[in-house]
Amino acid sequence: PLLASPKPFIGFLAAKAIACVCLSPAAEAIVASDPETLRELLRFTRRLDVTVLPRTVRWQVTNVNAFVAMLEKQHPMAVRMVGACSLSYVARCNLKLGGYDNLELLQEPTALDALNAAVNEEDPFLYMRISDTLTNMNFSVPHYTWDEDLSGGPVEGWKLEEVLRWASKFQFAKYREQFESAWLDGNLLLSLEDADLEGMGISHPVHRKFIMREIGKLREQTSAMLSSPRNSLGGGNNAKVLADGFVHDVFISYRRATGSQLAQTIKLSLRMRGKRVFLDVDNLGSGLFDDDLMSSLKRSRNFVLILSPNALDRCIENPETDWVKREIQLAMEMNKCIVPVVWDFKWPRKEDLPAEIREITRHNSIFFDHYYLESAIDKLCSFLS
Repeated sequence: PLLASPKPFIGFLAAKAIACVCLSPAAEAIVASDPETLRELLRFTRRLDVTVLPRTVRWQVTNVNAFVAMLEKQHPMAVRMVGACSLSYVARCNLKLGGYDNLELLQEPTALDALNAAVNEEDPFLYMRISDTLTNMNFSVPHYTWDEDLSGGPVEGWKLEEVLRWASKFQFAKYREQFESAWLDGNLLLSLEDADLEGMGISHPVHRKFIMREIGKLREQTSAMLSSPRNSLGGGNNAKVLADGFVHDVFISYRRATGSQLAQTIKLSLRMRGKRVFLDVDNLGSGLFDDDLMSSLKRSRNFVLILSPNALDRCIENPETDWVKREIQLAMEMNKCIVPVVWDFKWPRKEDLPAEIREITRHNSIFFDHYYLESAIDKLCSFLS
């Protein structure tokens, strides 16, 4: 009953108590025999807004080791969510209030390994909480590794692991650190220009030419695949074309600097509901509008635009080269079903936007709140064609 208290901090302490009990295998078996308790615990953690918990709770949330232990995979998801919420609150307290005595425990390898493992679980709520924790600890949030196409497939579907394996074939392994720090995936790899490689710290001009030559071969292979009716983009070797000729239900466009985590959360949430989703990237440099991504957009039924803080600023400042602006323009020209998802975003004046995308302001938007994720995704699905 305490979980249903109108005072969030009482429910939070009750959830913490239940989860701590579950750290004992015998006690966990008893709790697990009552599925309603776990369901209610899961519902509570999904709707809990840790930002509204009072400062007084801070001193009652001190057992960081216990919260890290809750993240282990053998525990029910409800228990893991309590641990994730608690760690998110601890990190926020340290960020805003300072002086949290045991935050250094979160920076130990064991804790970081647990956090990084948990962020890769196929649950958008858990991802959201762990991402919040890592962000407030000033750590980078790792790209998820639970995505499809990890074992090969079209280049545009490659993740960092495939890019590094490709690089090792051509003695590019010495630049592994540069590739990793740039979070290179297949889309980014195909879009790289010489200036991008130099900006990544690859100073040797001959090495850059060699790398660009091999990237050119990948582009040719991708173009050949796209022109073949037997193949379709973004779904691996076994990708299927939808009944109406589309490859993807949803194409997600976002500004990497401010919208990356939200885009990934929405992508996973939609996939859990059976949607085929293509996730775009933003920092593609100043090169030509990539044919592969344009083909992906054309082969997508819906266009979801993540409007995070300052998402449209570069559309106004650099309309000729901005990637997001070009994606929006193409989606409008093709009469896609366009759904803007607004999060902490302020619309610019309509007259300040480039004429080609000015009508984006007339599309019905969804206002996103992390703590009402299910409701937001339900509404998003209702808007999709």
